[in-house]
Order: sequence, then structure tokens, then C-alpha cells
Amino acid sequence: MLLGRGANHTIGIEGYRSTTRITRELEHNEPTCPLPSGNCTRDSGNKKASFVNGYYHSDFAYNDSLDLTLGASYTFADDDGSVQDLDFTGPKLGLWWRMSPTVDLRTAFVGGMGRGSSSDVTLEPIVIAGFNHLFDDNFGARFQSFSIALDWDVEPGLSLGVESRLRSLKVPITLTTSSTDDITVEDENQDELAVRSYLYWLPSDTDAVSASLSYELLDRELLSNPRLQNTNYYETASQTKTFTLPVRWRHTRPDGYFAQSTVTLVHQKVDQSPPVAYGEESDTFVDVEVSVGRRFAARRGSFRIDVRNLFDTDFSFQDQSFLTSERTSAPRFSTERTIYGRLSFFY
Repeated sequence: MLLGRGANHTIGIEGYRSTTRITRELEHNEPTCPLPSGNCTRDSGNKKASFVNGYYHSDFAYNDSLDLTLGASYTFADDDGSVQDLDFTGPKLGLWWRMSPTVDLRTAFVGGMGRGSSSDVTLEPIVIAGFNHLFDDNFGARFQSFSIALDWDVEPGLSLGVESRLRSLKVPITLTTSSTDDITVEDENQDELAVRSYLYWLPSDTDAVSASLSYELLDRELLSNPRLQNTNYYETASQTKTFTLPVRWRHTRPDGYFAQSTVTLVHQKVDQSPPVAYGEESDTFVDVEVSVGRRFAARRGSFRIDVRNLFDTDFSFQDQSFLTSERTSAPRFSTERTIYGRLSFFY
């Protein structure tokens, strides 16, 4: 990081190279698998992947009420499957305008490439004008994101705001043939829209209340290719529309004890479109989560118990984990009552 007069400049380069041994299970009707059980495998050799990202990031104060961010990144990705010699140059532009002592306007325009789960750790600044621009996108997915927000400090202890983010992505989809290792790649177009209004209120020194109303739209332009017919590609959602209204209350005592409760109203519509149509499904439900615990004296540790889906509610919900590089990520809402206990010590 370089520090200049009234500005912070960050320049960096990062990357990795990995090698993975690949085997593929063959069907019993493939010529290279004579066994009726179909328990044949083919050693496809080593799969190599490379990722290099260089970036420049500059934050500076234009005047007392205006902060600007200027920068760019260049990313190169290559592997033996879905991404082959792919590069992308993305802008990093941000503006934070303090319109008055109580009202802020923030906006950002950012482009980049998905890193995959192997390179989630980074020293690159990931927040521009208060917006996070590092998402768990698939390896090689190119994106452009535009965000805007208006924040209002109504009075001490009460804040309101509204923000919106639009992301457009090109996600590489690997197409293979069943009897050979012939690989081709096509890009799937995706659009993501998120709009959120929020309220933060501190009614007392020991209580905090927050609420937000959110709308999220995911729209995918599914590919039409015969190579995808025998896969689960068309079993995933082509469009989701999700409304959420979480209301959270938190109580903290001076002796370290605390309690928290979150009630979330959810309504979602899921659509699977041609070439294989499963129709539209929707569900509305209420999810309740509670937590109790205590922070030990002198910040030596903490203990807490969390209960998700307190009333063991049955519901149908499609999160976006099937689009991310880490498919084992925790679900957004627990499908059954789940109790966690955590004990932490700090030295």
C-alpha cells in the first residue's frame, strides 16, 4: 500500500496454480465400459488450473464532503475444463457524497472475475463506497456490478436507508460428450437485482432493533444444447423472485449476558423455463431464530446457544448456493429445527 497526500493507493498481484487428478464414472452402455453394472471409471489425467489477478485501488478525498475511488483490475484464468485462456479487465469506481450532515449518497461500478473457492483469501480491497464486490462466483465468471444507496441518520440512534445492486454475469458452462473427453465451453448470461430498505433503531442503551425489506431477482438465460440433456442443468431454477422481511431484536446487559431474536417473513417464486419446463412454484413462510449467551469478563471468551427454525417449520426455498463455487455452503434458512452451542476462548 502506498500512502499519498489525501489518498491511499493499493497495488497488488496474486494468483495460484493447482493440479487435480480426475476420474470419471462411465455408463454401462458406453463402448469403453463392458460391465453391466456400469462401475467403470476412466482416468482423465490431471486437471490444472491457473489464476492471476493484478489490481490498483486508490481512495482519496476530493473535498470535505466527497470521497472518490478509482482503480482497475486485470484477471487471467485458465484450466483444462470450463475456462481456457480467459482474461478480463474490470473498473473500480466509487463515490461517497455527504450531501448533508445526516444524508449520504453512495454509488459504485465494479467489474471482475470469479476466483473460485481456491482463492477466496485476498489482500485486494473488496469494499468500494461501502459496497462489497467480492462474491462466491464460479471460477471464470465475469461480472459487472452497479450499486447505489441513500443513507439517512434521522436522529441519534435511528437510521434509515435504501440501496440497490444490479449485477450482470457471463458464467462459463462446461459441455462434454459421454463417450469422450471432448470439452467445449459456452457462456450463460445471468442478471441479479437486489433492492433493500433498512431501519436501525436503538431504543435504549441495552436494546437494538433492526428491520429490512428486500427484493432479490435472479434471471438466467439457460443454454440450449443437446449435451446438457442428460445432466441436472435443467433441474436448476432459471428465475427466482424473493421477498424477505427480517425483524431483529437484540438485548445486551452490562454483565455480559445477551439475547437475540430474528423473525423473517419470506415469499418466493421459482421458475424453471424451457427447454425443459417444470413450471412455477411458490411458497410463503415465517422463520424464527433465537440466540442467548454471555461474553466473559475482560473479553476472555464467550458462550452462546443458537436455535434456527425454532418452530420446525416446513417450507420450500431455493437459495443460490447451486450457482456458487462452494456447493457445501450453509443454507440461508434451516429446513429443520437446529440447535448450536459455541464456546470460545481468547488469549
